[in-house]
Amino acid sequence: TGYTVDVGTNKGKFLETSNGDTEWTTDYIDVSGWESGQISVAVKLYDRVGLTSTGTYSFAVDNSAPTISVNSPENNSEQTGEIIVEGIANDSGSAGTNSVQWYIPKTTETHNTACEYKGVNSGTSNTSWKFKFDGEENSNPVLKDYDSDAYDSDGDTSNGIYKLKLWLKATDNLGNTSYSTDFAIRYNPDADKPVL
Repeated sequence: TGYTVDVGTNKGKFLETSNGDTEWTTDYIDVSGWESGQISVAVKLYDRVGLTSTGTYSFAVDNSAPTISVNSPENNSEQTGEIIVEGIANDSGSAGTNSVQWYIPKTTETHNTACEYKGVNSGTSNTSWKFKFDGEENSNPVLKDYDSDAYDSDGDTSNGIYKLKLWLKATDNLGNTSYSTDFAIRYNPDADKPVL
């Protein structure tokens, strides 16, 4: 993909230095609509008599947010007790993944970017993330904290199982953000109780 940017006459800044060189700066160039990847820029300069010189410069544009995938447990699987949810947040751009967070919504909530995502990532990196829902200090709460009709997305808890949506948010080091809202856990708070 090619882009042509004409900074225009009398735009940007030109500063003549004491040794006869000229330092120049363009106005801000909006690259938010550009595809992510390596960009090569050709710069053509003109002097007062019309002579020209061309130089090239390369830089990376990253407008891509990390993609989120959950490796374990399986989506919509029944779980109990302390639960570990883990997966990968892969950033195809050059910035790299900065954080992954989670949010359990109430049934009345629809997704929006103002949701208060949180989470203590105990994975090996921001890319390989892991959330342990164990209620320990400096960790994440136990899912039993969400055992109520307010969070059950099935609308029926007569079987003692609560279907909890787990929304995920991944952000790279430039602030590009993506969301995953299709993962859920069917939490059974009583499945690990002893049976007489």
